[in-house]
Amino acid sequence: MSRNKNSLQFELFKRASEGLKGNTTRKQYKYACKKFASWCKEQGIKQIEKVDKDLIQKYSNHLQEDHFKFSAGTIHTYLAPICKACGVNMRDINKPRRKSNTITKGRQEAENPFGKLQETSPEFKRLITLQKAVGIRRNELENLKREDFIKGEYGIYYVHVRKGKGGKETFQMILPKDVPIVKNIFEEVPTGHNVFSKDEMNNKINLHALRREHANDVYQFFENIILTVNGFARSLRERLIKMFERGNYDLYKANPQKYEAKLKRFIDDMNDTPYELRGENKKRAIQNGKPVIYNRLALMAVSVLALSHWRLDVTVVNYIV
Repeated sequence: MSRNKNSLQFELFKRASEGLKGNTTRKQYKYACKKFASWCKEQGIKQIEKVDKDLIQKYSNHLQEDHFKFSAGTIHTYLAPICKACGVNMRDINKPRRKSNTITKGRQEAENPFGKLQETSPEFKRLITLQKAVGIRRNELENLKREDFIKGEYGIYYVHVRKGKGGKETFQMILPKDVPIVKNIFEEVPTGHNVFSKDEMNNKINLHALRREHANDVYQFFENIILTVNGFARSLRERLIKMFERGNYDLYKANPQKYEAKLKRFIDDMNDTPYELRGENKKRAIQNGKPVIYNRLALMAVSVLALSHWRLDVTVVNYIV
């Protein structure tokens, strides 16, 4: 990072990194700010006050030029901290949409034969069993301790992730059918100890693929209850809204207008209109023998309670299709 505290790069990162705790995200933001500031210098822009929506759109167009060959996900990563730093809504920037057919994480099993072999090894049985039931990230599994198996509101059990993506604390729901298995694994671990040893975590197993499987299991669970139990949809929607309000309290205090707009989008995403896949996502679903129409409320339950993403598009493209 530039040492000049008056530089565009410094000011961008200062604003974009506010509230961030995760080192990985900070490194990504730092690189994106450096890249954008360098481009701005070529445009004769040196002050953050001159960075507006139109300039960010011009930068987005620049990133989409053929010779760069950046994926939609990479472009999104480069734009996110800039938009945050300058108070520009990402939705207002035209950029390539991320599609399921361009995502390879957790899907290229043929390229990981050793990992597939390890999945059948008794050495990794506990890891595989727990991951199928909780579906969290590799570094989150590494840091789990006995005390992270907890019973929350409404008698629902969760795995407590102390420091997830972006340094955020999250609680990942465990389906009722999996509670006995998960409870047994945690209770076998001494107090204060990690659930998994370094040897257990030293593997090539496709843990992200198991996270995707878990997301689909959670979707089926909620869709079934929503369709069969009167009043459940209403109570679930109210519960998710309360979770949103608690999780965004700091935003509410800092910027009520921005909070209300974000809350409105969140509630709108849970409307009764079916979520219908289109374009490449629809083609991929058909090819994989999956549905092309989904229940929005069930999808949001997956996004919030199983993945901590809070967004339907990310959940569908990366985990469901």
